[in-house]
Parts: sequence; C-alpha cells; structure tokens
Amino acid sequence: RINLADMAGLEPASPGAFSPEPALSALAALSRDIRRYGGWSMLGDFVPPAMLAEVQRRGVDFAPDSITSPALEYALLTGDADPLRRNLDASLTAGVDHARLWRSTPNKALPLGREWLPAGAAPPQAQQANVSPIWAGRVMQNTSSGPVLLASAPTLAAAVTAASGTEQSAPLDAHLLQVAFRAFLPGLLALSGHDLFGAIQEETDTEHSGDNGLPLAWNADGKNAFSSAGLPARAAYPPLNIQLGLPDSFATRLKQITRIRRESGIARGVLLGRAKTGKEAGGASNAVVACISRLPDASLLLVAGNFSPRALVTDLVLPQDVRAARAEDMMTGRGVTVSARNMPLQMKAWGVRVVRLFPR
Repeated sequence: RINLADMAGLEPASPGAFSPEPALSALAALSRDIRRYGGWSMLGDFVPPAMLAEVQRRGVDFAPDSITSPALEYALLTGDADPLRRNLDASLTAGVDHARLWRSTPNKALPLGREWLPAGAAPPQAQQANVSPIWAGRVMQNTSSGPVLLASAPTLAAAVTAASGTEQSAPLDAHLLQVAFRAFLPGLLALSGHDLFGAIQEETDTEHSGDNGLPLAWNADGKNAFSSAGLPARAAYPPLNIQLGLPDSFATRLKQITRIRRESGIARGVLLGRAKTGKEAGGASNAVVACISRLPDASLLLVAGNFSPRALVTDLVLPQDVRAARAEDMMTGRGVTVSARNMPLQMKAWGVRVVRLFPR
C-alpha cells in the first residue's frame, strides 16, 4: 500500500495551479521497484477522478475508486444519479482501466466538494428544501426541523431514515445496494468491519445521535475490535455468527453477492459502458444507473441500481454494439426478457439487478 498525498503539491507550479509533483514521479518509481521484486501495489490516497488515468499510467496496480464514490453515495441520498453517470462516462472517455480500481464503502468522511452539487444547491445551513447536499465532508438532509446528519461514514447502513416513510428494511437495502453495485463492476472489492457490523458512529451530531435501541459495536475504551479513533459506535446488525443464520441478514446476502462475483469473474472484466436508463431512454425516473462489462468468458454482465425509495420499472436501452440473444438474472437464475437492445427491468426500492447477457 502506497500513500503519497503528503508529497503532492511540493513542486512549484504556475500561479494558482496545483502541481502533483513529486508524488506522481515517486509513484512511478515505487511501482516499478515493487513490480521488479515480484510484488503488487495499491495506492491508498484518493485522487480526483480526472487524475485516475494519469495515476494508472504511472504503473500502480490498483488505485482507489473515486469515480463511483462519493457520487454513488450522493445518488443514494438524493435519488439524483446524474453525477454517477457523468463520472462513469468520463472515466471511459479518459481511458481509466476499471479492473485496476479498488472499490470500498466510505470509511471516513465523504470527499465531496461544491463542484459535485446540483446546480443551485446550497450548504445545509441554508436549509434549502428537497436538497441533500454533501458539505464539508458530511452528508446532510434537510427536514422540517432543520438539517440532520445522515452519515459522515463509516457506512450508510442507516443513511435512509424513518422520516422517508419507507419500510423497515430500507437501511439494509440501501447498504446492500452500494455494496452490490460496486461488487459487480470490474476491479477489487474492499469491505471493512464497519460494514459487517452495520456500524453507525456517534462522532459529531450529538443532537440527533443516541442509541436508537442499538447495542454498542465498540466502546471508546478500545476494548472491542474495529475501534475508529476511540469513538463509540452502534451496531445496526447482529453479530456475524448470528447474521449467517438469518436468511435476509446483511452477511447472508453479502455471501450470495461475493459468490456470484467470484463465479462470474467480474473482477477481471472490462467495463464497456452504460445502458441508457430513465429519462435517457424516454422514462421518468432519473435514479437508475446500469453498467455493462465483458466477462472473461466473453459473455456480458449488466448491473443496474435503483437509487430511489420507490419501486419502478425502467426500460433499458443497450449500447449500439451490444446485442443479446438471451438474458438471465444471476441472483435468481430466472430468464429476463430482452428484445434486441431493449430490456425492461423491474426494480425494487434501493434495489440492484445483476443480469448476464449472452450475445447473439
């Protein structure tokens, strides 16, 4: 694991410009030597999406995925998936190799700046209606009583609150959506103890924190595992050994996700592009994103995520060069209707569909 953030911006640049040197040169030298001695390298520093292609050209084996994160979390909290779509499209245009990214759920404050916000969005202090901006590293949602901290990380297991009027399973579904959408893209998948616990940290918003009836995941005295800076956290999920005995628990459903991921070989796949969804395909919802990757056996894998609290049917339009003779849901094993380039998909609220396409 290589961390070089402290070396960025040390070399002089033109006035007002940022220089990534000597960090990039050091990355190239270290990556070369690590490969020379038979190892592989993983960059630990998040870099802007626009720099990923350049970072990969320096020879590091895996770089952190700043393409889907935090745009994916933003889509989850707002129902606006446009930033995620734009990032995916731009990454392919720039030549980013998605199989050389490592993807994880947020484990610290979300690194989102003003440029990611929708047009006209304001900081939470402005209490603008129906906007859930991410501001200063914290995810906020405006309610009738003012802005509420939904998640500053470690996980978004409880990001969807009861105020949304959704079913009790919504937090678990939202958490699984952000894990599964990453799991069925090429590259590495990294999860933490935070995810397995469903840990909700009590770090800043004392007004809206409290135990909510949840047991402690760890204490500030550091006696329990997975402590983060000695801060207490609540466990939204039962212990792991109990979860594995429950058919709909996070760990049980994660086990199915990772099994399908391993059997499909998606980690070594090639991201080809997106299917048109929602308004792009003549529909109404803007909350669905669908990506298509080529698997090692030459079949295709489509992963679609619905970042909305409402169930819907979306009509997918496959890319011009993709023709499917048949399709199969990899979660259920059932056939999926597909006609040339068109595929209607039924999506649950905060749901994910994983479909294998067999080309003509």
